[in-house]
Amino acid sequence: MMASVLRSGTQIACDVRDSSANSTLETQALKTLADLLAALAKNPPRAFPMLRTTSALLVAYLNDPPEKILVDSVNEAREGFRPYLEGRKYAENSVRTYVNHVRILLNCAREFGWLPPNQVIPEEWQGVLALSTEKQCEDLVRHLVSLRKTPRDVTIEDVDRWAQLKVQRGLSCARASHKKTWFWRLLRDCRCTEQIPICIVREKHYRVPLDQFPSILKREVLGLLKWKTVEFAVGRPKGGRHRDVTSKQLKDVICGLFGYVVNIRGESVISSLPQLVEKQILSGYLEWSINERRVKGYPLQCALRLLSAAIRQHPTYSSLDLSWFKPMLDSLPTEPESELKKRRAARCLDYQVVESIPAKLRAERPAAAKKGIYRVALLAKEELLMKWLTALVIAHLKASFSEQLPV
Repeated sequence: MMASVLRSGTQIACDVRDSSANSTLETQALKTLADLLAALAKNPPRAFPMLRTTSALLVAYLNDPPEKILVDSVNEAREGFRPYLEGRKYAENSVRTYVNHVRILLNCAREFGWLPPNQVIPEEWQGVLALSTEKQCEDLVRHLVSLRKTPRDVTIEDVDRWAQLKVQRGLSCARASHKKTWFWRLLRDCRCTEQIPICIVREKHYRVPLDQFPSILKREVLGLLKWKTVEFAVGRPKGGRHRDVTSKQLKDVICGLFGYVVNIRGESVISSLPQLVEKQILSGYLEWSINERRVKGYPLQCALRLLSAAIRQHPTYSSLDLSWFKPMLDSLPTEPESELKKRRAARCLDYQVVESIPAKLRAERPAAAKKGIYRVALLAKEELLMKWLTALVIAHLKASFSEQLPV
């Protein structure tokens, strides 16, 4: 038997090994899905390939890159993940597997130090949350509590992203839109934000219906509208006749201008059109529309040029000095044409995309059949509607093209 003689002080114990990656505190800053995958990649578990595949489906479901998907968002989106997979025609076994791996992902996140949002509400949010139940937007507020430290930090994009996620989970677009509106009204009333969507800024109805005009002013306006719409009127320039839709636009401009005088300026001495179309009133209306209601300059130009032309052409008002009208309208700030096209393009889809929608709706029928004939009927209705709309667009384009061809 061999034995070694060790001098006093020699280390005989093995070095203490570092704790596993899953138990270290270095990952307490884990917040996003990308952080979680990076942490798992350092010491990949056996199910890591399947976890990556599940993460790819979560990226498609939440419509954001993994760097922007919070682990909190994955936790909140769990209930809608199964319907999303079923809508993509995955087999039940596959759906069950992916849902289970979402649970595994969240368990791994807990091991790395992530904790679900606790029930302690920051002081800045307590007043808003207390009122949110009455305003029917508590779920939105709780989502934002886990996302932002204070109500003032909430952005319009945060709220829009929540609404898109809820719509993907099955909430109707109208209901999601209502919840957004209720939430912004709540923040506005609590004075907890400085950025309010335009729809909230413009929700105050300031216009006065024509039926509520003073009798003399009402008679003048009706006479002007009739003079612009009848088939023939003495003194009206050739080509100056208004269609019904244009006449309605002119009436709306006058009602809006009179509503500004009465409800915004607090005046009630206007009893005739010449008093309404004064430089002081028009300049105040333009400043208020642009600075307070955030109306663009171009639509204001179009609306008030309609009023200016009608007043100048009518023989009764030919003596009015409106030389200041055009320079005032020309001075309004307008968007560059490139920005205008960009905003329009953001609201539109290419025809090829629209044309492909009926086929995609038809492809969803087998998955819808599992949920009942009612879902199939809804898809069939939407498919028929989209086919009709695309056919209508083609017919309109053909008609427009034929009108432009030389005879």
